Amino acid sequence: PDYEPPSVEEITSVLLPRRVSELQECLSASIGRASDSISAVVNVWLGDSDEMYASADVSYVTRRFRIETRTIAFRRVAADEDAVESIRGGFEAALRRWNIENKRVVRILVDSPARTVKTFSFPGWTGSSSEDERHGGATLPRDSAEFDLTHELLEDLDAMEKNWSINSNYRLHSAVRSAFDVDQDVLSLVARCSRVVAGIKRSAQDAATIAGATGVSFPFPSSYSEEWTSQLECLRELCSVFTQHSDLQERIYACKEVGLTAADVTLLQDLLEVLAPLEEATNALRQPQETVGLVLPALRNLQVSLTRAVARDSFQLKTMAENFLRSIDTHFAQSWHDPVLLAGALLDPRFKIAWCDEQTACRMKEAIEKQRAALNLDPPSTPTVQRDPEANKGQKLFKNIRNVDSSTTQQPGPTTPLGQELSLYLTEDTTEDNVTPLGYWRANQLRFPLLAKLAMSVFAVGGTPTTVEDVTSVTAAIQAARRHRFSDEQLEQVVLLRRNLT
Repeated sequence: PDYEPPSVEEITSVLLPRRVSELQECLSASIGRASDSISAVVNVWLGDSDEMYASADVSYVTRRFRIETRTIAFRRVAADEDAVESIRGGFEAALRRWNIENKRVVRILVDSPARTVKTFSFPGWTGSSSEDERHGGATLPRDSAEFDLTHELLEDLDAMEKNWSINSNYRLHSAVRSAFDVDQDVLSLVARCSRVVAGIKRSAQDAATIAGATGVSFPFPSSYSEEWTSQLECLRELCSVFTQHSDLQERIYACKEVGLTAADVTLLQDLLEVLAPLEEATNALRQPQETVGLVLPALRNLQVSLTRAVARDSFQLKTMAENFLRSIDTHFAQSWHDPVLLAGALLDPRFKIAWCDEQTACRMKEAIEKQRAALNLDPPSTPTVQRDPEANKGQKLFKNIRNVDSSTTQQPGPTTPLGQELSLYLTEDTTEDNVTPLGYWRANQLRFPLLAKLAMSVFAVGGTPTTVEDVTSVTAAIQAARRHRFSDEQLEQVVLLRRNLT
């Protein structure tokens, strides 16, 4: 009954710093025991009133072949500071504070988590058609200025050092955004489809007509989601309904109001073909972990799929597909020479070299040797390489590029321990899609000790580790700090506890 809860001042000045100090001491030891390689992600957050924040996360692979991710910094970038230098300086200070040697950091990804999900959204897609109608149905994204600011900052950070790199998922959606922005026919088509969907949602009669013809209710995106894959699923269903039930276009008031024709539906089919490999790449690369080996196969699958579409005489969106191909080449110009991405693709047992040409396969093998030299790995005392008799049967991911038999591209007679491991690894079949890279290397570390250690280094590099829940948590912390007038130091302490103790 005599207990008195601590005051706000006591919490912020005594309890909070003490708890953060305990956390840092515990996590520093954990990071210190980790593998030799660490990956970092520097996230840029935009608040209200032109406020900018930067956080730093590190990820590493434990001896049990599990990825752990920890937040080590969160700070406000003052308005009078050079943002790039401030973020870089804050990151390096955080490494020193957490006793992380700079030489152990193999890759620093830069991202803007709250922006990445909205980097590409179908232009003109909206929950209410009234505003679209006033602007002819092809409105520009409302946050274009915010995107430009974020993109410029990430590009500057990317150019800073060779081991700083923009997150691949962000880069991919910047590429498709560029392709969309120059094709007015596609902009108009998507905007009109958006208005049809909005009209069906408003009209109980239209919705009932579709349900009566198809037997199911039309699957509207949740709250007109800003996530483009949700919008794509809705467009795919719209196309399917009108392809299988062509008479519905004459019976649906929303179609007559907008003027959606049979020719539009045919054009929509081509658009869906363009976006299908992008959707597959997005879903693969948005995973928080073990995606470094998927980047180059995803790009190759996009290139092959779009090139095949352009070569078909009946395909109507040749210009858009060609623009998309050029945009991908521009945004990923350095990726095909990136040693981490090359090594990741080869060490991903689902792909190895069974998806690429001989030149790329050679570059991947060279990247493996460079990684070994950088880590100064010594060969095991006793070779333990043995063939795995089990073969793989089922694969679906990026199936358009499964056209190379890895067993036909091997060079005979490797003499080094790494070469012997690599030779046997590549002669064995690729695994099924449900096998995770680190799960594979944990199971095969006795057979391939050198490659397993290299995999621990490469797959420490994450994908998009910040989830929607993380974005919400950080946003709430920023708002709470503003409301309670926290200092910058107190805000960082709150975020560190939120993100490392959940």
